[in-house]
Amino acid sequence: MADTEIEAHLKRLKEIIRAAGAKGITKSEVTRASQWLKSRDRNEILETLIESGDITTGMRGSSTRQAMVYRMARWHGPWRDASGRKISQKEPL
Repeated sequence: MADTEIEAHLKRLKEIIRAAGAKGITKSEVTRASQWLKSRDRNEILETLIESGDITTGMRGSSTRQAMVYRMARWHGPWRDASGRKISQKEPL
């Protein structure tokens, strides 16, 4: 159980990212999944999760544009690229 409303939002947003699995979730997908949050609050929570080492960021490319992707930093399943193929991934420091 969360002690504060902010902590509850942080846990809920972290669960959204965890549920996306190793492929991660784009910023626009995070925004759609957390429309209950104000943009400023969402960005602050994402920054907190990055700084704490709970999530990592990367870029996922398509043929037309790049997208920011969020992933759990400590994923315990096989890592996969955007096409679903298993890839080698070292555990973050």
